[in-house]
Amino acid sequence: MLVSGTEQTELHSGTRFISAEEVEDRAMQRKRIKHTTTFEQRLAEEARRFKQAADKEAPGSAACELLLRRARQAETASRINDWLTSPGLQRPKTVMQPKTVMQQENYGRPRR
Repeated sequence: MLVSGTEQTELHSGTRFISAEEVEDRAMQRKRIKHTTTFEQRLAEEARRFKQAADKEAPGSAACELLLRRARQAETASRINDWLTSPGLQRPKTVMQPKTVMQQENYGRPRR
């Protein structure tokens, strides 16, 4: 409930008024979650849940196809994560500088 620029919130001990600025500050803060499992494990669990849910649907139904699609997406995300975190994938040793406009215009022209 908004009361003259403040929001009324219910607390266990009663009612408390907070300012509009405090409401905005709370909206801007990101909720932090401490994960107890790895990203890989969460993706595998998500894929497993989608497959189980798809098994409960009629084969070929739109719901079943959507659930199977989401399971495949989770599996693909897991493979991409493996690829990105592999030791074989390394950043470039040197950074290539972009060509200047002059270099681009003269590209392929014979030098005089």
